[in-house]
Amino acid sequence: MTDKKFCTKCGAELPINAQFCSSCGQVVAGTDAEAKFRQNEAEFEEIMKINSSTWVSFMIGIYAIFAIIGALAGLLQAGTLASTIFNSPEFQQYIKSLGWVVTQQDVLNYITWFGYMMLASGILAAISAVLVKKRIKWMIAVACCLLAAVLCVWSILGFILGLLVTWCVISLRECFIDEPDLVDEN
Repeated sequence: MTDKKFCTKCGAELPINAQFCSSCGQVVAGTDAEAKFRQNEAEFEEIMKINSSTWVSFMIGIYAIFAIIGALAGLLQAGTLASTIFNSPEFQQYIKSLGWVVTQQDVLNYITWFGYMMLASGILAAISAVLVKKRIKWMIAVACCLLAAVLCVWSILGFILGLLVTWCVISLRECFIDEPDLVDEN
């Protein structure tokens, strides 16, 4: 009695010492070809993890750069911006139509707080970008990204995009190399 082997994918009979199924190309289990295939598959998955984390890191980094530069420019020019906004006829007409009492100091305070929120958001995004690029400290990367999004709440679009990027960082969990499993296997 001979031990016949059959393909696990298509059911075709396999010749002795076959590495691949001649009918469908499936790698035969327990062969050198399967070992090489698994090794190549693992290498490919590692490359994909690196590429995924690189793209997410790039997106976060671009936001961080613009947020930090914009915040610093706004903070450095806050007095001029407040004066320009406050003294514009459109602004005066707008606050008068709403019945608000707004001083130039109020406008300056708003611009300053806005600038500090934007700066903090940019710094947190930069920290997250570095952690994602290095694929370390996943939980901190997620928290920084989420906080950056929350601090961007003044811009609904920015907030929604920030949450989307946070979701991307969350989905990269398996790409991070230093985190122990968060689930106890007992």
